[in-house]
Amino acid sequence: MLKFGHRTAANRVGGAFKKLVTLWVTYGEYQPVSLKVRRGNVDKLKNAVKRKLPGLSEMKNAEIMLLKHQDTVALKPGMIIDKSFKNTDNNPLQVSIIGKPLRWST
Repeated sequence: MLKFGHRTAANRVGGAFKKLVTLWVTYGEYQPVSLKVRRGNVDKLKNAVKRKLPGLSEMKNAEIMLLKHQDTVALKPGMIIDKSFKNTDNNPLQVSIIGKPLRWST
């Protein structure tokens, strides 16, 4: 494997090094929390959400929906997470569990 200083070629995506993206997410009545995630897809983001938010660690990814703030259409699992997803604690991604009603935080 080629080495570039302390970084390796395995850390590269499309010719550029992966960068952390900060996203805000909220679930139910909880305060929004920030997540630092590397570029990936929505399904991988669900794994990070399960680690960070209480009560979700045992959930299956298929049971979790992520929605943009106040949106009604779930993000598709294969969507790529990049800087276009960047948000603030005023407009966090909403976490919804399939079979439970959505509650919008204000």
